[in-house]
Amino acid sequence: MSDVSEKVEQQSEGAPQEEAAQQSVFADKTVEALQQKQADNEATIAQLNDKYLRLRADFENYRRRMAKEFTEIREKASQQTVSEFLNVHDDLMMAIEHFGQGADLDKARQGVEMILNEFQKAFDNLGVKRIDAVGQDFNPNLHEAVGREPTSEMEEGKVLRQWKAGFEMNGKLLRPATVVVAAAPPDAAPATAEPSAEGTAKEEGQ
Repeated sequence: MSDVSEKVEQQSEGAPQEEAAQQSVFADKTVEALQQKQADNEATIAQLNDKYLRLRADFENYRRRMAKEFTEIREKASQQTVSEFLNVHDDLMMAIEHFGQGADLDKARQGVEMILNEFQKAFDNLGVKRIDAVGQDFNPNLHEAVGREPTSEMEEGKVLRQWKAGFEMNGKLLRPATVVVAAAPPDAAPATAEPSAEGTAKEEGQ
C-alpha cells in the first residue's frame, strides 16, 4: 500500500509542474508569434513609407515639370502675339519719321490706313474678329449699351450707333461693343385742325 501511495503522491506533485511547463511553452510561442507579427508590420510600414516617399518625389517632379512647361507655353504665346505686331511698330515708326519731314494730309492718311491694315492682318493671324454692331439687334452678350435714343430711322431695339467696336478671339469675347440702342420715337403731337373756307368767311363778315 505504501508503494502505491507514494506513486500517487509523485504523480500528483508532477502534474502542476508539467502544466506549468506547457503554459511556459505556450507563452513563449505566443510572444514569438507577436514579435514576428510586429516585425512583419514594421516591414510593411517601411515598404508603404518608402512607396509614399517615391510617389511624393514623383509628384514633385511632375509638378515642377508642368510648371516649367506652362511657363514655356505662356512665353511662347506672348512671343507669338508680340511678333504679330512688330510690323505695326515698324510702320508707326516710319509714319512718325515721315510726319517729321512735313508729310501732306493725303499721304498721312494713306500711312495710317496702311498701319490699320497691318493691325487687321495681325488680328486675323491671332483669330481676333471685330464686332460691328450698327443695325444689329442689341445682344447683351456682345454689346454694352451706354444709352437709348429715340429715333424713327431704325427699329426699336436695334443698335443705332457704336462708340467702340467689340472684339472676339477664337469665339470668345475680348471686349463688348459700346453702343447706343434705338428707342421708339415720342408720340407725334396731334395736328391742329385748319379752319374751313366757310368758317373763315363768317369770321371775316363779323
